[in-house]
Amino acid sequence: MTVNCKKSFDNLKKLSETFYGKYGFIEAIDFSKNKAVRSFMAHHLGMSLVALTNVLKDNYFSELYFDCAKTKSSQPLLTEPICIQKGEKIGQESFVYNRTKEFDYDKVITDKMIEPKLNAHFGKYCLVINDFGEGYSYSDGTYICRQRDGGGSFALFKNKNGETYSPTFSPLKNFDDYFVEFKQNKSIFENKTHGAKMSVYTSPLFNGEMRHFKLSEKCDAAFWADLALNYLDAERGHQTFSDMMIKTEFDKDKIYASRRDGRCVCLKVKGATVKPITSKEDFFKYSGDVFKNFDFEYAFKNSEKNSVGDVLFPILGFVAKDVEQFDVIICYGKDRLELEKQLSRTESISFKDFMEKAYMDVQMSEKTYKFTQTIIQKLLFKEYSIDALKEIGATQSDIYARTRTMFYYYSGNNAALKEFALMYRAILSTGINASFVVAYHDEDSYFRPIREIIQKYAPTAYLVSENIDTWYKTAFIVLKDDMTVWTNEQYIKSSPNMTEIKSQDVTVESEFKSGNGDFTKNGYVLKASYKTQLPYSNVICDKEGGFITTNNGPAFYYAKNSRLGKITSFYQDPVLCKSCANLFVTSSDKWANLFKCNYTVEPGLTRRIFKSDYIDCTVEEYVIFEGRLCVTEVTIDKISCPSKLVMTFNSKLGDYGEEIYRTVQDTVYVHNVVTGQTALFRCIGGLSGKNLAKFHTRVFDFPFETKSMDVKHGATLEFENVKKGRYVFICGSMPSADTLTEEDVFIEKTKINDRAKNKFKIETPFKSLDILFNEYLVPQIANSRFYGRCGYYQTGGAFGFRDILQDCISYMFIDPKAVKKVILDCAAHQYLEGDVQHWWHAPRHGVRTRISDDKLFLPYVASIYADYTGDTSIFSEKIEYLTSKMLDNNEKSRYEVPEVTVFKESLLAHCEKAISNALKYGRHGLLDLGDGDWNDAIDNTKGESVWLTMFAIVVLNRFKKYSERPELLGGEIIRMKKALEKAFVYDRFARIIKADGRFLGVKDSEIELDAISQAFACFANLSPSKVETALNTAFELYDDELKILKLLSPPVKSDSKLGYIADYPEGVRENGGQYTHGAIWLMLAYLKQGMYGKALTLLNSLNPVQRLSDEKLNELYKGEPYVLPADIYSKGKLAGHMGWSWYTGSASWYYVTVLYMFGIVLNGDNLTIKPHIPAELSGSKIYFTHAGANCEIEYRKSDSFCLAINGTRYVGIDSIKLEQGKCYKIDVYFP
Repeated sequence: MTVNCKKSFDNLKKLSETFYGKYGFIEAIDFSKNKAVRSFMAHHLGMSLVALTNVLKDNYFSELYFDCAKTKSSQPLLTEPICIQKGEKIGQESFVYNRTKEFDYDKVITDKMIEPKLNAHFGKYCLVINDFGEGYSYSDGTYICRQRDGGGSFALFKNKNGETYSPTFSPLKNFDDYFVEFKQNKSIFENKTHGAKMSVYTSPLFNGEMRHFKLSEKCDAAFWADLALNYLDAERGHQTFSDMMIKTEFDKDKIYASRRDGRCVCLKVKGATVKPITSKEDFFKYSGDVFKNFDFEYAFKNSEKNSVGDVLFPILGFVAKDVEQFDVIICYGKDRLELEKQLSRTESISFKDFMEKAYMDVQMSEKTYKFTQTIIQKLLFKEYSIDALKEIGATQSDIYARTRTMFYYYSGNNAALKEFALMYRAILSTGINASFVVAYHDEDSYFRPIREIIQKYAPTAYLVSENIDTWYKTAFIVLKDDMTVWTNEQYIKSSPNMTEIKSQDVTVESEFKSGNGDFTKNGYVLKASYKTQLPYSNVICDKEGGFITTNNGPAFYYAKNSRLGKITSFYQDPVLCKSCANLFVTSSDKWANLFKCNYTVEPGLTRRIFKSDYIDCTVEEYVIFEGRLCVTEVTIDKISCPSKLVMTFNSKLGDYGEEIYRTVQDTVYVHNVVTGQTALFRCIGGLSGKNLAKFHTRVFDFPFETKSMDVKHGATLEFENVKKGRYVFICGSMPSADTLTEEDVFIEKTKINDRAKNKFKIETPFKSLDILFNEYLVPQIANSRFYGRCGYYQTGGAFGFRDILQDCISYMFIDPKAVKKVILDCAAHQYLEGDVQHWWHAPRHGVRTRISDDKLFLPYVASIYADYTGDTSIFSEKIEYLTSKMLDNNEKSRYEVPEVTVFKESLLAHCEKAISNALKYGRHGLLDLGDGDWNDAIDNTKGESVWLTMFAIVVLNRFKKYSERPELLGGEIIRMKKALEKAFVYDRFARIIKADGRFLGVKDSEIELDAISQAFACFANLSPSKVETALNTAFELYDDELKILKLLSPPVKSDSKLGYIADYPEGVRENGGQYTHGAIWLMLAYLKQGMYGKALTLLNSLNPVQRLSDEKLNELYKGEPYVLPADIYSKGKLAGHMGWSWYTGSASWYYVTVLYMFGIVLNGDNLTIKPHIPAELSGSKIYFTHAGANCEIEYRKSDSFCLAINGTRYVGIDSIKLEQGKCYKIDVYFP
């Protein structure tokens, strides 16, 4: 009807005379039998109605569909062409017709086909392996071994002479002589220097792989597979979380790993007696260069432990002694029954012969099989030319559906089409998300062979007959009927004999020994020779971007959003801890990695010092222009011979899309054509007068090339013939960065110390407390939480409603203007009904949930801000609401981009609405739990929340003085306090009252004791006697041996129905581990209640600086000593282990708690001092400037409380008005 409405209408009118019935037009007319099919199909009639409406309403549905960029790009595929010519069939396989060519295929010039350096084993179980021995395995949507740079399954051998080697070039990358041979479903690797051979087999009839090892001598062996057992989206989302959900077990010669949804994998060994290791931490002694520093003795020692069960960083690994020939079999099943069926086949004595003689049953010729390997290599390691895209002149939406696309112009060769269709089907089996576009002319469709072939062999391919020229130009790979064949044998020969120079240790003046390094006046120092079990990271971020770096090198760089805006790769493995960038200096016979040296963590800066006879230099890493640019500054103090300075970046813009690049002199520009993200990498200045930039597909962890596959994209920046002086490398998203000079960079560098400065300084008898509070808490709050919203273990990048508001409580001392902006922005993420987005990416791509506590943090933090600044005008600010459909009864949450209301209301109205939405009472008079409160891991339990009711009292008490209905709120407080009396059972407050009336958080319940209910009973000012009893009971959660305070006890079992808390291993995170956030709340309650002994115990135990001065606790903990952890595990072999660091609201609460202990309350220009300080801190001092006044306060133990201000003692007062320009020396006498 859209082509010719009148003729279509006439046809319909004529058809209606005979073929119209009660419900509309009948289903069909069978002309072969001259019979009408008089039935009605509702969905066909519905489509007719949509088509009719589309015509009557001016193409409404078509425009609506193609309004989205993703669907618009498929428009050529969905547009049926009008055939204007007919052809004549002249045989079974060919036809002829008169053709007017719109596309001259003969002019297509394909890229020169490169020899493939990988082998894809096709079948139900697909293995992709490159000539280094790296690769991944994939089956039915699940990655068995991880797909990432340098990943795979590897074997290491140690002979009687102490030499360690591998049959593959990776992972050791020793410069031995290696031989590689690729065949169908067979890959052979041989280290000819040491006589070690590995043959890898798969079969389309077996859901797994077999690796046969043959050595020339008896050796100790270590084998590991980089386990994923996961979907790709889950891998990208949060690998660290996902890895927690894997359990391992060992049965004789078999090592199992499984997920709760049933997916499982098994590693079986034949021909050797092995001991299992299923944790990377038990396999590798240190993070970073795990293979170069591999310690067989360490691995064998840990294999004696029970290295199965709940593990944090799972692998399938084992060690064995005196092996010479053995087989490793890895197989996969959707469930245990399917897996065991596969394993039973391996018991046959003919299994090895069966695998060795396996053939590829995809009806694909040998020539096509080899050709497919090259195509896969180009798809996995792809690159675009920006000049080609300029020539196309295509828009972003045009390119969206055509990237990673294979294009084939159908010339009538059905045999070639079949081969390419089979190739495409094989490629999809590897997990590669590629598209296959077959272009043809209108006339071809009349003889249908093209459609029949595609339908049979590649039903997901696209057929196009319009805009062929555009499809061709935007395709990533253009296929032609002829295929290039190559030899499948190759050698990887050693590179030039170059010596790696290692850095010497620096001498440090230690102020406090903690962790594996030292706190000094100039930061925390980890010497070059000191190794760590997990990376010691530094998060350096500002408003517009930043990066995370570690003692092993930079982890990743990002712009705008740490989750979505990465501009380099991120390995996201704290044990392997690979860098996204490398920094080398190299001469004709030696080289050095300048990131692997003495490492210093300072607020907002990382400093590395490399000392050797070859080179002495300092490397500083920082951000400028509010994080728009990340800087690596190299200052060379001495260099002994002509050398080149090289920095390489593994560029990767975002999680998906395709990158194009261009190079201009000293700058590499990279652009993601799907997301629109851009970045640049540049080298600036230098004394040699010669610096240049290149875009590479060869970026290695050493500064020279080997004959290898193109492993990853990267920008390479070089300074030639470097001398004494400064050299600068920058990367980021700042458009004008290509015009910056060295002077511009150094001017901006001077502003680093002005950012996120701590307002307070303390001096106490506890040096560890002074170090943490004065130097490291504020950078943790500012860099990781307030701006970056990331850490090495958690790179969410999103704004969490309650998270960012809690950070505001401490950050308002640093930057009250920024805090005000955040409060108003949070109000703008409140729905009209009063609930809020639980988290979001800017501007409002977020999640609507039934989490019950989020919204209460808005009035809570807004009130604290108004108290501190005296800026009550904030409540008059006007902000819009979000609006969307309310969650249905069967919806727990919804990811959405809601609309915004036209009208705005005051922040006060927003706060009132948040309170009204939260005050939903259950039959016990407590507030409704919703789908979780602060512990949102308890998300599958209906009932009333004791903790939420207590928190609501705290909020209302603080907010009611700003409210327009204070009496009403006062009445609600009385009502809730009365109901809470019933929640006290024997010696504790319950945590939840379930819908069936059972109490949770009391004796003999699934959770018997919860820390935060006892803490908030104190904050809500409930019965003093009950509060004191509850707080004494809560200290039962303290583990004196591990020095941790558990969130709750006992941990819930894996079969619990409480929520996803049961998915965590027992003693991990919210499930009975120390959740530091909650532990600090309890410490704050002990201070408020005057229970100073318990408060002081927690003050020191929760301080990582103090904690990790204990060698035993440091060995268990493994993480950094200079930032607070989110959690510490409490049970089994994980007991004492750090969960993740940096990204935690604990830093904000610890900061606030220290100020509460000193009794510092600032309201406008008024200072009130109400100390809650243990006697052990007598003699402490605190310094700060506020309202233009300089204050020095000293605390002295006494019989009674009084203040001495500038030498004059005052009894009965606790506050003073500060005057600008004055100095105040205040002595606080406390009982």
